[in-house]
Amino acid sequence: MRFTWVVSALTLLVLTGCSSGTSLGTDDSAQQTQPTDTAQEPNNSPELSIAQFSGATFVSTNPTLPGIVSFTEDTATWENADIVEVASYSNTGEQQLAAVFSDREVVFESDGSNLIWDSVSYLRATSSSQFDSQESMELYFDGRTYNTIEQFDIGEGPSGELAMGNWSIRFNGNEVSWSVQDTVAIGTVTYIDNTRFKVDLGNTDFTVVLLDNDRFIINSIEYQRDVSNQFDSQEELLAFFDGAIYESVSLQELGRPTAESVALGYWSISFSNNSFTWVYLDIAEAGTISFSGVNSFNAILTDREIEIIVEGNDILWDGQRYTRK
Repeated sequence: MRFTWVVSALTLLVLTGCSSGTSLGTDDSAQQTQPTDTAQEPNNSPELSIAQFSGATFVSTNPTLPGIVSFTEDTATWENADIVEVASYSNTGEQQLAAVFSDREVVFESDGSNLIWDSVSYLRATSSSQFDSQESMELYFDGRTYNTIEQFDIGEGPSGELAMGNWSIRFNGNEVSWSVQDTVAIGTVTYIDNTRFKVDLGNTDFTVVLLDNDRFIINSIEYQRDVSNQFDSQEELLAFFDGAIYESVSLQELGRPTAESVALGYWSISFSNNSFTWVYLDIAEAGTISFSGVNSFNAILTDREIEIIVEGNDILWDGQRYTRK
């Protein structure tokens, strides 16, 4: 029968194998030809992939070399002030990629949170979960003040020395007041995406890049949210200012200038309960203060009201910075 022949052939094969000194089931060569598991150990090398960068934004932390780099699936866009350049990018090694511009190639590397771009350190922006439109952005920042973490030049001190302090930016709806050095500029904000928005000051503009909901970078300088001196009521406002005296940070005109000279000195504001006296030029004006927000109040004069911004020991009053004495 056919079945008997198959069994006999198998038996003959086994006997032949045994007579040659090879034992079935222990054949080393047979074991070597058995299929092996081809799965390899996970690759733990820090190889960068284009997918890691798609949709990401990074901002320079070097004020002398500012810039913003944003990525799509196949392009890298580098921005610096009015300069915008677009490049393709690709892998060049385990830890490096290259962006190819029309006139140069920039090799960059990253650990995911930080980027070294053209030898300059950049931080990765964080997408805000708090806003995704112009309206929700305005609502989120309204009434908030952000100060620089480091101190910078804020004008001339009482003895003519260079005064140091924090620069700041204050939000009011879609408007901002940006205090830098000894000047205050007023502008508007425009939503770009949930990592960035634009501030337009009329004669200049800049992009603000979020690091998280309480920190962002302007021109490579880091700002953080000011949570000090927040007033929840008129009573808290009065308690903070009662008896305080503030003096202008920079020298101002005293009196009306004449053809011969201009007298310079420091303007001042003194508070008593809910009243104040503001001395400037050769004028002394009195008024009252009224709570208006967590970092602000209104100075009510006989013919007008002025919104006052509180920033630590400083106040921004009618376009001038004053510091507490």
